[in-house]
Amino acid sequence: MKHSYRTALLAGVMIGVTNFLTTIAVSLTNSADFHTSTLYALWSALGGLFSAVLCIGLQPLMEWMFNLTTSAKLLELSNPNQPLLRRMLLEAPGSYHHSIIVANLAETAATAIGANDADIARRADLAGSTPERLRAHGFAGTPAEVIDTLGALAELGIDRFYFQVMRMQDLDHIEFIGSEVLPQLR
Repeated sequence: MKHSYRTALLAGVMIGVTNFLTTIAVSLTNSADFHTSTLYALWSALGGLFSAVLCIGLQPLMEWMFNLTTSAKLLELSNPNQPLLRRMLLEAPGSYHHSIIVANLAETAATAIGANDADIARRADLAGSTPERLRAHGFAGTPAEVIDTLGALAELGIDRFYFQVMRMQDLDHIEFIGSEVLPQLR
């Protein structure tokens, strides 16, 4: 979530600088008064910064109005300090831990189908984690390696896996599990 805000602010700064330089260049080309040109250029730069702040500020309103699920909303909902997650952690720590492991399975399935580091970083950001942590505590490798890991968990008594899909538009990892892993488990 912080990453997306930083990206929006950086875009606003870049737009502001571009607006400033463009306004100065056009004013100098048209032989305009330097004082007036500088004033217009500053207003242009502030417009770029304002657009970034407006974008960040209106995001929760747009999520609510149009019932959108954004990565920021998912991160907010996945915060362990949310009352329901805190209750689950206290009353059913095994289920909570199992949910974390399943999330790692989905991430490593994405790795197995060739997701690049940017995809891994994005998924880690959505999960409130780091790529290194997801790789260390998840399922990675070929379908045979994933099956071995699932088998080891089955030996521990885990007989059911639940998947949490963070982005409905990003189903490659589910397709991979369905086509490459599940047929070998039956």
